[in-house]
Amino acid sequence: GGLHGVYSILERVTPSVGRNSRILRGLKVIYCFILVSFVWIFFRANSVMDAFLIIEKIFVAQDPQFVYRQGLFMGLLSLMVLMIKDITDEYADGIKFLHSDNIVLRYATELFLIAFILQLAVFDGGQFIYFQF
Repeated sequence: GGLHGVYSILERVTPSVGRNSRILRGLKVIYCFILVSFVWIFFRANSVMDAFLIIEKIFVAQDPQFVYRQGLFMGLLSLMVLMIKDITDEYADGIKFLHSDNIVLRYATELFLIAFILQLAVFDGGQFIYFQF
């Protein structure tokens, strides 16, 4: 919570250059996401020392756990699918994939999403991501 407060104070005291610029607003969203994701490391870690160890491994270690290429690819592909959906919902009024009147397009979209979710699923009985909550 303290880091979020520091981020809010820094945002208010910095000058608002180019407030109406779309590029600057997009960069601010990305910057905010990175900062909040960084703070989540402290929230999810068992202790502060574990959080610092995780941060060190992110930036220093060449451990395959942090350089998992297939996971990185699937994560980027997932973000791309989400971005395409959001952009079409925002700017293309006529394009609806899941709510299309065209039954072929609707079923193709549903099958793609089911296949995509099954491809990313973990069926080995590993721990659920929110086990600490």
